[in-house]
Amino acid sequence: MIGELAGTARLVGVAESAANIDSSWITTDADALFTTASGQPVHVINDADAAGVAELRYGVATSRKGEVLMLTFGTGIGSGLFVDGTLVPNTELGHLELDGVDAESGVSAAARDREDLSWRSGRDASTATSITSRRCSTTPFSSAAGL
Repeated sequence: MIGELAGTARLVGVAESAANIDSSWITTDADALFTTASGQPVHVINDADAAGVAELRYGVATSRKGEVLMLTFGTGIGSGLFVDGTLVPNTELGHLELDGVDAESGVSAAARDREDLSWRSGRDASTATSITSRRCSTTPFSSAAGL
């Protein structure tokens, strides 16, 4: 059974960060906590890593060799990185710092909602690109209109 905790669970299900959840989770052995509470073995994994595992097992990446990067867009930007089918855990690319803030603060789905943007509209897409460029001092790697 795979549970998900939006922080980082690097070693045996122990949360090492709490970007989008309460900081009291830091150092919590989530595997043990949920195993005890449920009476069943539970293993916690970062949510974007779990999405990537599912994509490698059941999705378009099942036969991919080399590097696979799974990105999730929600409250923030999650990332699951795999090299030859092996997970590089907790890459958390959305938390790369650009201009003193997390990169995801300008390009996540939450930022889109906050700025009242639609990725489908060309005008809104250029606005999103402008906002992203101002906040992150970089040009997005693809047009938001294609998302």
